[in-house]
Amino acid sequence: MEILKMKNVFIVITAIMLMLFVALFTACNDENGFFSPCGCDGDSDATEGDNDSEGSEDTEDTEEADDELSESDGDTDSSEGAENSEMPGESDIEEEAFIPADCLLDAACTRIMVASHRGYHAVYPDNSLAAVRAAFELGADLAEVDVLETADEVLVLSHENDLSLITDGSGYIDQLTWDEIKDLNVNDGDPANEESMHLGRFSDALAIAREYGKMLYVDVKTGRGDLIVAVIQSDDYYKEALVRDDIENLLPMLTLDSELVVMPPVENTEQFNTVMTQADPPIVEIASISVSAELGTYINNGGVKIQQDVMFYGDTKAVYDNDYSHWKEFIDAGVMLLQTDAPKLLVPAVQQYNASGEFPASGPEEE
Repeated sequence: MEILKMKNVFIVITAIMLMLFVALFTACNDENGFFSPCGCDGDSDATEGDNDSEGSEDTEDTEEADDELSESDGDTDSSEGAENSEMPGESDIEEEAFIPADCLLDAACTRIMVASHRGYHAVYPDNSLAAVRAAFELGADLAEVDVLETADEVLVLSHENDLSLITDGSGYIDQLTWDEIKDLNVNDGDPANEESMHLGRFSDALAIAREYGKMLYVDVKTGRGDLIVAVIQSDDYYKEALVRDDIENLLPMLTLDSELVVMPPVENTEQFNTVMTQADPPIVEIASISVSAELGTYINNGGVKIQQDVMFYGDTKAVYDNDYSHWKEFIDAGVMLLQTDAPKLLVPAVQQYNASGEFPASGPEEE
């Protein structure tokens, strides 16, 4: 009996201990952690401390990461802004500057160009520096100028040697020095525009052409080709000067400087062939006032560009009849450089053609 009682007591005690153990285990693992006997609290504190520490570190890391992300976002925005400012939309991209000389020397360049005869002489005296500048302001690719020399070998812009025809002075340009003629007043000059009031030097006109990224069509009226070459060489004006003269006058210039961009006139296929055996010009002038599609095709097939005056056959119809069809005939015949007295009308028409491939049949109606 005694043994049985002791066994029962042992069983009861064991059961009670098991119950206490289960209760303690459950409390230690309670997710809320509000009861922690038997050092479980310490473990929990340590764990929580570890978790707090890790949480603190994680928080700091996260905050630092957020700061970096924020900075990165700022950089990205800035970068995107910079990229946007450096790489605008296609509509905002400026067209690369067009250099007439580069086109003349590039066989693949088919752009049509305009030369304004004696500058924009409808507004300023012909061959004046003001007329040259005005032609470029209007959008002409080249300004045609005539060049003579003074007695002291200064090249000046003038078609006439007789000063009484163009100034308030008298005498001849080639018999007087630059100092003797430079202050003469040009006929119809504008007192408000100094460049229109006096004769201009060839070198000054070349400087204006460079300023605008344009070119002078140099019609040589002097027998001193060496002076032409010297001025062009003086400041590397090769891209600013297209030198027009007969081939027999151009050859000595090319001997002095083979880099000159020259344009000899031709009237037929025989003359063209002769010129090509003597020199290798990138462009020739068809010395005729009428359209010649056959000659134009022959020259173009030889890999050479064509300039032609369109003042009579083209300008007349455009100015008086608002009919641009004759200008288009020159282009269809292979002419890529048109010399005109009506740049105000021809320049926008050619610009439209270069942009769209369509040459206008007429100009805008005047209001």
